[in-house]
Amino acid sequence: MMHPLTIYSAHRDTRELLLAAAGDEFNVTVKTLNPELALDHGGQEILVLDLCEQPDIDSVQEALERFAGKAPASRILFLIKDPALLPETGLLRQCHAEPLLPPHEARAIHLALSRAALELSGSAVTCHGQQVLDALTLTRSQVMRDVYRKIQMVAPTRTTVLLTGETGTGKSYLAKLIHQFSSRCSRQFISVHCGALPESLIESELFGHEKGAFTGASRTRKGKFELADGGTIFLDEIGTITPSAQIKLLHILQEKAFERVGGEKLIPCDVRIIAATNEDPALLSEQGKFRWDLFYRLNVFPVEVPPLRQRVEDILPLAEQFIRNFRRDAGKNISGIAPRAARALEEYAWPGNVRELENIVERACILEETDLIHAESLPLELLALRPETQTDS
Repeated sequence: MMHPLTIYSAHRDTRELLLAAAGDEFNVTVKTLNPELALDHGGQEILVLDLCEQPDIDSVQEALERFAGKAPASRILFLIKDPALLPETGLLRQCHAEPLLPPHEARAIHLALSRAALELSGSAVTCHGQQVLDALTLTRSQVMRDVYRKIQMVAPTRTTVLLTGETGTGKSYLAKLIHQFSSRCSRQFISVHCGALPESLIESELFGHEKGAFTGASRTRKGKFELADGGTIFLDEIGTITPSAQIKLLHILQEKAFERVGGEKLIPCDVRIIAATNEDPALLSEQGKFRWDLFYRLNVFPVEVPPLRQRVEDILPLAEQFIRNFRRDAGKNISGIAPRAARALEEYAWPGNVRELENIVERACILEETDLIHAESLPLELLALRPETQTDS
């Protein structure tokens, strides 16, 4: 069954782009976006609105509310010319709307259309959609928008992904996003912190073992790969695994099968692998610590996650999101961040990246006694960078 898709655009080039993105998978109707146009969308449809000519957030919001009010069962995708024109996340949720951000490319639009069709058909798990929307609307950093655009493109595929970046940049969050954005989202997502596993146990943890395989193996035990069958396995700090475990992992990537420790039977394995490291995997290979052939197998679709200091424009939006997450648990009615505290947050180098920011905001929410986070609730190392006596008004 082809889903009904209505495109609202007055521009020929945009119409052609959207028609190319839709292909022959949708029942397409094309209309001109006109404020006087009577809307009749009573059923479950996908609406694509070309809002690139809207001059400000208010006009974008008015258009979304108008269409959502007349088409409550529909999914809305909308094009805008500037990410700064994105309305608040709450409105997007209310309108069942997802932004299509520049640059507007047929492949990315096609994936968005396919997701909307899956949601309308009921065959998609809705847990993933809102997280992607939240991520896109939260970030103001172009480099992070590029990361999320890559995530959107690779997630629906079976391709192996290698996430690189400093500790605390959010690699595990992106791995979950890839899983929840894929056709495997209803199956297991197994996360393994390879660096936390003793060398003597890592193969048993990953691949399982047979009874009697070693001292203490009193019964057969399934490993993480077997438990993740049909789903996704996330191998964090992949550069720390032992050479023998590297060989077995390479075998899984090549043959889609593995043997338990102490076993001789090949066990088929349908698992999507997402790996992550805070080191340079190519440098590890040059140093002889990581197999080149395994690196090439994992590096099919690399995604480099930038440190927080390279996305300063995201610091305050992230901090405000963390405040919303923590204030209820802290029993506080904190609504924002005072000016001096905001400046301190933006000027700090964040060696611990997003994870450090989250921890500091949680601490501040506990300490704060007013309705704003003030500088006095922040750690001294943040304030040491600002030798000023000014207080927040």
